Amino acid sequence: MSSINERFGISLGERYDIHKLKTYKHSTLLRLAKKSPEVLIWNNRYEAYWRPNGCGYTKDSAQAGIFGFTAAYAATMHVDKTHRIELVTINFATEKKEEQK
Repeated sequence: MSSINERFGISLGERYDIHKLKTYKHSTLLRLAKKSPEVLIWNNRYEAYWRPNGCGYTKDSAQAGIFGFTAAYAATMHVDKTHRIELVTINFATEKKEEQK
């Protein structure tokens, strides 16, 4: 099983609990979406990421779907709190360093 870093040259960053995000002001959500436009969706209940298009789960971050922040937020709003959904930001710093070389 490869990691997302090995497969795409990126690493995972901060995690945001979807139910806590519901309490944020709209301007704060927009700032987060701009700062981290793409995220992975983590389901703590199943201890797995959502696959692309929300088609099942995987424990392998390299097989996880990459979602736009606002699309991920909208897609997970209905999920029960017991799943403890988190949006996991993607850090592209590794990729950008390679481009500068």
